Amino acid sequence: MKLREALEKGWKRETHITGVGRGGIKGEVVYTSPCGRSFKHCSDIVKFLEKQSSDLGRENFSFSCRILLGDYIESVQGKEPIRHSEETLAIKLSEMMVQHRSETFSLHLLIFITFHILWCFAFLVKLENE
Repeated sequence: MKLREALEKGWKRETHITGVGRGGIKGEVVYTSPCGRSFKHCSDIVKFLEKQSSDLGRENFSFSCRILLGDYIESVQGKEPIRHSEETLAIKLSEMMVQHRSETFSLHLLIFITFHILWCFAFLVKLENE
């Protein structure tokens, strides 16, 4: 994977999580070069790489939060930020998806049961009126 090459050459990629939505993680990606310079935009990285005569290029960087790569920093109000690796974040996202599916299933089941109770009630009322 070309995106991993930058990390293998000493670059750091951090995603500062601002939320999680239906489309995945929301936040801001920041790359830090091996010399410690931070970048929030790909155009700035490309200029930096050209000046450094690096063998890395645009294809080695992505500012998409949806790509599971690097470290993730989750801000928790009133507490120290929590740092997640790719692996721990993948597990956390999987757990959230399972919980969401379970809640959605429970809601659908509740609607289904309610519908059938109402249908049975309507059927009994109809029988009484005949």
